[in-house]
Amino acid sequence: MTSEVSILESWFERAFPNAFPGRSADPNAPAKPNGTAEASPTAKPFAYRVGVRALPSSEPLFLFDENTRRECSLRRRLLREQQSLVWAWPNDTRSLECLDALAAWMRSQLPRGVGTAGSIPFASPRVPAEFLLICEDIVLLRDDADAGFPILGGLVCFPSDWSIREKMALPIADVHGPVPTYAGRLREQTERLMSALVLGRSVERFNWSLTPAARLDLMPDRRSAMQKARQRLDRASAMRRVQLRIERQTLTRLPDQSGIVFIIHTKQWPIGRLSESSRNRLQMCLAAMPDAILDYKGLRDIRKLL
Repeated sequence: MTSEVSILESWFERAFPNAFPGRSADPNAPAKPNGTAEASPTAKPFAYRVGVRALPSSEPLFLFDENTRRECSLRRRLLREQQSLVWAWPNDTRSLECLDALAAWMRSQLPRGVGTAGSIPFASPRVPAEFLLICEDIVLLRDDADAGFPILGGLVCFPSDWSIREKMALPIADVHGPVPTYAGRLREQTERLMSALVLGRSVERFNWSLTPAARLDLMPDRRSAMQKARQRLDRASAMRRVQLRIERQTLTRLPDQSGIVFIIHTKQWPIGRLSESSRNRLQMCLAAMPDAILDYKGLRDIRKLL
């Protein structure tokens, strides 16, 4: 079982790989191999990057730590109480075949000793038990480059201001439409990455944001509450209340054209738990962000406090 402290240290390094004081980076250089969503904070101009690395076979897709039981319990509660927001899957024969294939593949990836979980009987279609044994969110994309790799379905309990229901059947370019600067080079890189995935070989990347409250389930209906939480922040409380939210994202192509699995494992920590050097690196990233990206991430007010 992986410790929470080691996850924080490892994920921070991978989410901010180029953020070293006094060192600038070429914004047109290739993405670094350890996988990040951001450019170096000293790079000018700031730019998003796909930033992926091949996931070594020794590293698992599904992680288990001291918070897994609590997060799995929260996922089951959200599925019962907000099923329409967190679970979406077509009921046609081919889609259900893909669901069965995905569940079987997930079972093959789970470590020995992982227990069993009953399915949620009132969900339609039924949520496979494998989805309830992990704390990662699961999205299946159709393996169809001509259609833009549209979303087939998934279980997403810990989103960052989106819901699986609203993204159903959208091609990946439309899913990322609101992201500043996505259209163009970043879109081309993303679609090229999806097309080049090797069967059975996973790739990994990291994405990060800051939130004003310690909630994992940031559905769209939480926007008003999050805005009020931002307004209550001050310099005295920011180190305790503001959360560094990091997503570990992996992509894996399944056999038999069953689809491409997008796995999202979300963790968050109060920024006060970061070391001084890590907080400096975070502040450098915020200082380099243009207004459009700050507004998209909801970070303009938080940056002032930090």
